[in-house]
Amino acid sequence: MQSEASDETNAKIDNSIRKLVDQAFDRAISILQACAAVHRESAQQLLEKETFSEEDLAPIRVAVRKRAGNPVAATPAAAARIVVGAQQPDS
Repeated sequence: MQSEASDETNAKIDNSIRKLVDQAFDRAISILQACAAVHRESAQQLLEKETFSEEDLAPIRVAVRKRAGNPVAATPAAAARIVVGAQQPDS
């Protein structure tokens, strides 16, 4: 398929997309590093209990939100909306 955009425009688009991907990657790494202790502790609890209830997950979510600095999908409802493409605030 032939692009109708010029090579210069395609290069600008490619650069913009690369910048967005790089920023998202850096944010993901930052969140994973900030939440590493929570992940380790949660994994240990899960090994001991074998399952988590919604009640068990609530304090984990709070800890992740505090360390990650406001991730978009902080609740299951928000995550579900993102999966279907409708990023609306929790009501």
